[in-house]
Amino acid sequence: MTSPRVGIDHKIRWADLELVYQQWAAGMEISPATLIPQWQHVRGLVARKKAATIMTRLWNQEGWQEGSSRSLLSETLRLHRLLGYWGLFVGTYPFYQETASTAGRLLAVQEGFTTRQLYQRMAGVYDDSERTRVGVKMILGMWVDWHLLERVKVGHYRMASRKTVDEPVAIAFLTHVALRTSYQERLIWHDIAQFPWLFPFDVVLPRRSQMKEFGLSMEQNGARELMVGER
Repeated sequence: MTSPRVGIDHKIRWADLELVYQQWAAGMEISPATLIPQWQHVRGLVARKKAATIMTRLWNQEGWQEGSSRSLLSETLRLHRLLGYWGLFVGTYPFYQETASTAGRLLAVQEGFTTRQLYQRMAGVYDDSERTRVGVKMILGMWVDWHLLERVKVGHYRMASRKTVDEPVAIAFLTHVALRTSYQERLIWHDIAQFPWLFPFDVVLPRRSQMKEFGLSMEQNGARELMVGER
């Protein structure tokens, strides 16, 4: 039996995310062929190919390229860039989502965590291998670069900052990501703010009436439970 794919083998810097975002917003092609020549700051052709492959998968993710879906992503990125990037990574890479969920669970019960604690839990889901170690290391490096985690000392991390998200359009984007990655047609509305992979964010859910225009349907299930799904 093969283990799940890791897929993340290079640290993606915030500056590179911003660069490719501007190209995506301008309607330019995002591919290794267009990215590799620009990334001379990434040392080595192999490393450039890895970074370009990650970015290509990220920005060409099916479901965000046309019509109202692209508009939703575009507006989310305009208002809350970090959440937009986060949702793209969660939707593209199950390994990223699982790493974020694991970090979120650790931070829910303790002030910080170590690389070893995070890796041991990830190895239980994926495997005890070099590719899992590399994936965890790259993601931790990304979060430090994005100023979400602070490296207290070698191998020890704590939360650097949390971001409040209360814009209806950003939460609609987040809801679509949650539905697609959960492979469920409906989720409990109030659960949207509680997923452990959202650990860097304080999500404030808007009123039901504010969500009608974003391709979501809401219906009551019993006296207290409100369900949300895609139309």
